Amino acid sequence: MVRAYLAGRSYRPAALGHIWLVMAAFLPQILAFYLPATRETIPPWLAEVCLVCSQAGLLTFVWLNRKHKELWVAGGGLTANLLVISANKGLMPITPASVAALYSGMTLDEGMVGSRLGWSKNIVLPGAGTHLAFLSDCILLPGWSPWKYAFSLGDVLIAIGVFWLLWSGSDKRKRE
Repeated sequence: MVRAYLAGRSYRPAALGHIWLVMAAFLPQILAFYLPATRETIPPWLAEVCLVCSQAGLLTFVWLNRKHKELWVAGGGLTANLLVISANKGLMPITPASVAALYSGMTLDEGMVGSRLGWSKNIVLPGAGTHLAFLSDCILLPGWSPWKYAFSLGDVLIAIGVFWLLWSGSDKRKRE
């Protein structure tokens, strides 16, 4: 929007169909991972199903809006995330080394390997025990960053696709 304003153009957001599907796809994740009242009562196997179904729902949204080439990039990221999640017990793998880098005060014991990291969407797996490890949450922000966060190649592609979609809204027509 700022780009459109500075260029003297109208901002025209993409006409996306089936937008309700985005909320419907995120709802399982919200319930299984973010709301304390529900995440603590949902069994682990159901949290895994929620994450896979959520990713599949978002991919369906992208497919239904495939005429927007920007969403192809986001769809590639969603596909990458769905592949690595499905190949690793329905959760996003993260290595013990990444966990140690993110939570400096946390000590990892052998019991944590193979289990869910707190209430997160992550499962702690050694690199050698991770299927499609290059698609896992293996990208860390630099040490000087005030934020401690791990993300995947799929997350990067999703962000690029969404940013591109928003950016392209200022390309359409000049203001009159």
